[in-house]
Amino acid sequence: MDPPTLNLLRSDYAPSSRERTALGAEIDTMDTYTDALDAEIATTRARLEDLQRIRQQLVEDKQLKAGLVAPIRRLPFELVAAIILLALPDNWTTSVCGTVHLPLLHVNHRLRAIALATPRVWHVVCVPIIGCSDKYIQRFLQTATCHLDRAGGLPIDLVRGTHFTQDAPAGREADKWMFQHSHRIRRLDWHLSPGHLPSSTFSAPMLEDAALRWTPDNHNQRLGQTLAITDAVRMRSLHLKGYLSPSHIHVPWSRLQRLVLHLEQCGLEGVLALEYCHSLETLVVSVRRFSSWVTDEEASLPSVTLHSLRTLSLHNYGIPWARTITCPNLREMNLDFMAVPSAQLLFASFVKSMLHRSLAHSSTHPLEELTLRIVRRMNHDAILGILDRASGVRKLTLSVDCAATIEDELLSRMETMPRSLPLLEHLTICTEAEGVWLLDGPGDSLKRFALSRWSSTDGPAVARLTLESKICPRAEFCECAVPSEWRRELEANGILVNLASCEHRQDRIFTEDME
Repeated sequence: MDPPTLNLLRSDYAPSSRERTALGAEIDTMDTYTDALDAEIATTRARLEDLQRIRQQLVEDKQLKAGLVAPIRRLPFELVAAIILLALPDNWTTSVCGTVHLPLLHVNHRLRAIALATPRVWHVVCVPIIGCSDKYIQRFLQTATCHLDRAGGLPIDLVRGTHFTQDAPAGREADKWMFQHSHRIRRLDWHLSPGHLPSSTFSAPMLEDAALRWTPDNHNQRLGQTLAITDAVRMRSLHLKGYLSPSHIHVPWSRLQRLVLHLEQCGLEGVLALEYCHSLETLVVSVRRFSSWVTDEEASLPSVTLHSLRTLSLHNYGIPWARTITCPNLREMNLDFMAVPSAQLLFASFVKSMLHRSLAHSSTHPLEELTLRIVRRMNHDAILGILDRASGVRKLTLSVDCAATIEDELLSRMETMPRSLPLLEHLTICTEAEGVWLLDGPGDSLKRFALSRWSSTDGPAVARLTLESKICPRAEFCECAVPSEWRRELEANGILVNLASCEHRQDRIFTEDME
């Protein structure tokens, strides 16, 4: 076909009738060529797709045949099972059961068979903890049942995802499923649904560790029945949360070695459970709301001596539990007065009485580590009274809202009371609302206190102080200010200061400007 002339390509050129006829013929010819090319392209594309399918099938066949001669096929079952356990996804045991893909099941037939036959792959079931649809819960229960079947005779851990912040019951159908399989459970972390429980008894011969929560709703303000966990001969740890008081549950209290209570409120009947907890080694009690028995001097409280107790943590309205406890072998104690400033003197008197009772058969209490969580308006007499009773403490931690909380009166009075904490080896100051700010005020008192206790020019310097801020690691810039000269003076007197996690940022931002 001849190329168009220059005249035909001009936009304002009007072709003659003869030229229009020739152009029409040429356009028809072009359409024919275009159709032919389209047909050839379609044929080529179809051929390419066929070739791609053939290649994909060839690759899969090659992988299958390579798997037949792969070294892993010659490994013993036990070693392959160990490899599978190490290759599990990181969130395999922290995401809801059935929501994580396991690639190993699709590598080759032998790996799939071994994975399905390895109980340790399937013995952890992570349950939903946010409100879900009935369809979602049913799918979860079906998947969880498959996990139980594949776990064989291995005890099951029913856990809640560690990365979740919400907490809601999985529903009554899930409760029924859990009760039906209670004989398989070793570890249990479960939020019971409001209303009546599927059963008042819970047979758990394999249960070792249980964490239970119950929260009322608009229609169910009371649990309605007591839950009895029976046959739990292995049970050693119990954690109750929300509104599930010890009075709502029957467990082998005498077997427990660890009891943790994070409760909204707890009446006197809940405290009575301590009478049976003779084997406790760790007790944590945190109660958010006031109960009348706390300040009732005539309340009939049990007197419980916990000879095995080594660690005791009392928070807020859990501190009055000290009225009932005698712990002659206590090693570590944590007290949180942060939310009860108005009752600090009364609550501190409960702790002092507990320590006094525990000293009945010994001149020095074995308590070695003490943590006090206090606020700026905390009465120093309350703190000093506790410290005076805890004469054996070697490590003291003061967790405060800001560094000014420990300034002047508290540290000054501690400095002038050498008989208070005579064995003290280390002091930690932890601020929660701001950085460790020692440009003036707290720095002077803290330095005087440290020098009065640990000043020494003999031998190498020893770590005596730790300063840390809970908010600092989360902040873009460090808010701590500890003068370098302040630290050097202490170090010259044999006292090392540890600035914990924020040290590298603190040195860069503040101390360079101060020198």
